[in-house]
Amino acid sequence: MLTLSADVEGSTPLSLRSLCLHLSSDQNLLSSPSSSHPTGTRHMETAFVVLLMTTAGLSHGLQSHCDARQNGTQCFGAVGGTVDLRLLDRNETGLEYTFYTHSKQETEQVFRFKKRFMPAIKYQNRFYYNGSSGTFGMSDITRSDEAQYVLYIYDIDGKKIETKHLHLSVQAPVSCPKLSSECLSQGQRRLSCSGDGDSVQYSWTLAGQPLRDEHLFSGGRQDTQSITLTQGLSGLLVCGVSNSVSRDSSAEDIKPCPGFKLISCTLSNGTHIPPQWVPDHDPRCTSVGPFVYFQVAELCVLLATCVGFYAYFKMATRRPSAPQQQQDPLYGNMVVMETQ
Repeated sequence: MLTLSADVEGSTPLSLRSLCLHLSSDQNLLSSPSSSHPTGTRHMETAFVVLLMTTAGLSHGLQSHCDARQNGTQCFGAVGGTVDLRLLDRNETGLEYTFYTHSKQETEQVFRFKKRFMPAIKYQNRFYYNGSSGTFGMSDITRSDEAQYVLYIYDIDGKKIETKHLHLSVQAPVSCPKLSSECLSQGQRRLSCSGDGDSVQYSWTLAGQPLRDEHLFSGGRQDTQSITLTQGLSGLLVCGVSNSVSRDSSAEDIKPCPGFKLISCTLSNGTHIPPQWVPDHDPRCTSVGPFVYFQVAELCVLLATCVGFYAYFKMATRRPSAPQQQQDPLYGNMVVMETQ
């Protein structure tokens, strides 16, 4: 299931910030002779979100694979899914195989193989056997299929030559987890991730990397259902849920909680304020200190120097005007006439 909404704000889990993908677990998650299984999902990188968007909807018909060739193997199957149990390297000619289930109530033959596959009538529509690969398949798994199984191998003379045991555990696959978040009074962000299924395990990543200790408030753990992040974190946060038969995830693009700001400065009394997130109304680092005045003075000196150089350059490059030619004075004759 995948829901996209580019304009949704807040803590709504099913949006562009909430991507769900159901995946069937691989063989490494499903079988181990020592019964030790990984309990967390692989760390998701940011590029994996593209895979979430293009391969969603694989939650139905989960198929599991289990290598049960070693005696005492623990196998897992998903409710409603299919499990392939590899019992042999290959089907050897002339040998006879019988496969039984041992539950608390009874011991019952599942199939017999001698030249051909002969399932019990009860299992004809659900079980199959591939002799070339030695693989026995079981479909439409139910809770009642969880049991101890044993394979008996006989030689051509009917003598039992080998016995193999395996245990099949049936789990409900995990569902798409619901991811929600809220801002706390001091700017931390609390997130909760809940998913249905059996034996659910949780993991968290931020921007494609595992959460570090400094990301978690007050020494929290990242393998829990709920976490509290420190102030100011941002990026794609992914919550992963998994069990032995499936895994799924939801993502949220988180941002710093509103109403808080990041400050760092040196006060007028010389006190250094290290980088920290504080409420918007915090008065520290808002007044102009001596250092700011010094910077302004430097800027004024630099500006005056530039203006001086510019004026000098203009005066030095101005051409002197051509001198004007001196003209001789003009003289005239004045005649004074006496009137009668």
